[in-house]
Amino acid sequence: MNYNEFGELCRAKRIMIKDVLPQIGYTRQGLQAALNNETIELRKLKLLCDSVRISPSHFFDAGTFGTVINAGGHVQSGNNNRMEVESLDRENAMLRQQVEQLRSQLADKEEIIRLMKGKQ
Repeated sequence: MNYNEFGELCRAKRIMIKDVLPQIGYTRQGLQAALNNETIELRKLKLLCDSVRISPSHFFDAGTFGTVINAGGHVQSGNNNRMEVESLDRENAMLRQQVEQLRSQLADKEEIIRLMKGKQ
């Protein structure tokens, strides 16, 4: 469900989005990003559903809800009330890039240490 679909749901229920925001701890832009990017904390999803009086299963049964961050901080995708761990390829690539950056930083620091030892 993206932000526009959520807005339509709220209009149909005669609920103002601005009245829901304080209850879930989001700004309008934050909620819009979370819904459009299909990422929202499970706790906030529950608050959101309570605020607009719908069941969280609404997101999963329809198969329209994308991803949530679970309690362990892992990204999961909703699919017909089942949680499936999202592909880790993107995360692995990002971590490999971070490792390479850290190796480069370490090499630089080792070179600085070598140069400093040579001055003594």
